[in-house]
Amino acid sequence: MDKVKRGWLLTTTTVLFGLLAISDFLKPMHMNGSAFVFLGERQTGTANVVLSLLFGLYLAVFASAIWRMRSYAVPMAWAFLSWVILNMVLFGIRNAPAEGGLIGALVPLVIGIGVPLVAAIVLTRRRVELA
Repeated sequence: MDKVKRGWLLTTTTVLFGLLAISDFLKPMHMNGSAFVFLGERQTGTANVVLSLLFGLYLAVFASAIWRMRSYAVPMAWAFLSWVILNMVLFGIRNAPAEGGLIGALVPLVIGIGVPLVAAIVLTRRRVELA
């Protein structure tokens, strides 16, 4: 069987999801100065450790699935996109507006939803090529 090429777009999203997984793995150690946000609330203590590691693992498996062009990357992409949207909406409801005005609020929103959305759409369009 011929090896399917990811292309630059899926390769880029794979790297971004891999970096996000590393970021989640580092959150319990407070190395990147942030806490994991679950259902719109910043976590502390044991919840921060457990959720950071679980979501880091999910993202590592997801990045690996895209890298290896596996069919289970499609439902993982849509599940992650749904999670990101829910989490961002709840975070916006439960927290004060971000500093930096409209740009400071829109940039994380566009990137946070845009990258998973692009990955989900591209993977869905190419699902017949996935193993």
